[in-house]
This record gives sequence, C-alpha cells and structure tokens, in this order.
Amino acid sequence: MSDVIVMEIIKGERKEAERKAADAIAAEINNLLTQQDTVTLGLVGGTSVAGVYDWLKETVVDWKKVLVFLVDERMVDVDSDESNFKLIRGAFTHDLVTSGKMPQENVHPFVYNAEVQDLGVVKYLRQIEDIGKKYDVIVVSAGEDGHIGALFPRHDSLASDADCLLAMDDSPKPPARRLTMSRAMVLRSQVGFVLFFGEGKKKAYAAFSDLDTKIADCPASLLHHLPKAYVVTDLS
Repeated sequence: MSDVIVMEIIKGERKEAERKAADAIAAEINNLLTQQDTVTLGLVGGTSVAGVYDWLKETVVDWKKVLVFLVDERMVDVDSDESNFKLIRGAFTHDLVTSGKMPQENVHPFVYNAEVQDLGVVKYLRQIEDIGKKYDVIVVSAGEDGHIGALFPRHDSLASDADCLLAMDDSPKPPARRLTMSRAMVLRSQVGFVLFFGEGKKKAYAAFSDLDTKIADCPASLLHHLPKAYVVTDLS
C-alpha cells in the first residue's frame, strides 16, 4: 500500500532524466523556501547520482539557505575513494562553495574518527538533532536489490528502531561498516527522489512499482509513504 499524496515519474533517456530530476529537486527546494528559512538536503554517493548533481548545481536556488547532509556513508576518511561525500563534493558542493553560492559551513560530511569509540557517529547525530532530526528533501539511488542508503532487504537495518542514524558493521554490500539514516528518519522527509538507472535496476524498479511489495523486500518502497515522491528512471 502507498500513503504518498503525490508520486511523479520522470522517465526518459538518462541524460534527459537527470536534467529533469535536477530541475524538479530545485523546484521542490525553492517551494519549501517559501515556507521555511532553510532546507536540508540529504544526498547519497554513487555513480547513479553524479549526473543529477552536475545539473543540480547549475539550477537557480538560493544555495545559502540549503544545508547538505548525507543519507549514508561508509566508515572511511572523507578523501577515500570509497567515501560517498567525496563524490558529492566533487560533483556538487565544491563548485557551489568555491563560487561563493554556498557557504562551506552549509556542507555537513560525516567525519570518520577511528580514535573515538563511536567513530564520530555521535558528533554527526548532534548535527542532525540541531536541524530537527529530519531531512526535508532526500535523493537516493536504489540498488539492484532495492536497497536505499544502507537499508537492505531482509536485514536488521530495516527492523531497527533507531530514531535518526544507524551504524552497522554487517552491511550485505561491502564495505561492511557503514552509517545510514534510519527507516524512521526516511519517513520524516517531506520529499523524496529515488533513481533507477540501468538494466541492472529493472527488477528493483518492478518491485518498487508493485504497491503490494513489502518494504522488507524493497526498502526503496519507503518512499511510497512520504508526502511527495519522484521516481527517476531510464527504464521502460
């Protein structure tokens, strides 16, 4: 079943779908900025989203009023090639910051710290608590199994009662140590975008499109329970 009030589908050739997705993200941010002082944008890494970020940074948005956080991150240094933030910085925030459109302090990476017991999780949690424990707009890319962030099918991550963040050392997809927004936090988002690009995502897209699919079998289906959601795909 779906609780979503509005579900929009952006479909087409990949580059065109990426551009339209960026325009839609910008429109949703601008709409929210007419109702509130700032907008928190939760982003993922991965090659599926890089093209969207390339377009998004060129859209007309008051980026000084947008706070960027991570949907999920690997337990690695921010400069590691495995870091989601490294991709987000390279494809999106770096150009906005260096051009003066976005203050550096608006960008909030997870800083992995092997020297403390919680690895830096508590510090990031405090930052999220400071913004009301929610992201206004989230952009996620579904995996071939339908996972989003580090919420995996039939995995303890989905059953966790964590209010905001969930740290794990048993991710089904390497690397095993990850940090992710929890199921509860996903459901507090106002607008969600989920990407299904490439033939490898066809099965996950079919599962997501079937409203009888259980969240336990396709975590991307969590977006069916947001006030507004967009599906972005190059699949027919």
